[in-house]
Amino acid sequence: MPCPEFTFAGPDRWWQSKEQYDTPTYREHCRELARAVVDEMVVNPLAVDPSAVDPSAPGTEVVVIGIDGSPSSGVDLVTSAPGWRGEPGRADAWTVVPGRGVWIEELEAEFRSRGLRPPRMVGVGMDLPGATPDSLRLDLESGLAG
Repeated sequence: MPCPEFTFAGPDRWWQSKEQYDTPTYREHCRELARAVVDEMVVNPLAVDPSAVDPSAPGTEVVVIGIDGSPSSGVDLVTSAPGWRGEPGRADAWTVVPGRGVWIEELEAEFRSRGLRPPRMVGVGMDLPGATPDSLRLDLESGLAG
């Protein structure tokens, strides 16, 4: 899937919290991406088997792997900093809180708007303090096993 922060603001963007990304313009950007991603999953006959998003139908399971700690792609955890303005080098300016990122919320909403159950989502803590290759592997293995 595309990185909505990259496609919205490019590689030289400032650090931001969920509150900063939670704007009408960014949500519309995420909705446009979500429409394209869901189309690829359920409309394109060469893509994922559309029955995979219907829990009662047999087929290949679709699993979305998100980046916990991301204000956009977090599945279980996001960065939060009401009032913060994104100054570089201020990793102490935000906290990690339970919640879904803006992109993940819009992706789920797109599935629901089509009458489909959103696929299972697994968060891997790439944007969390202290993340290591081993902790990321364990996050992924645990999420996929659950």
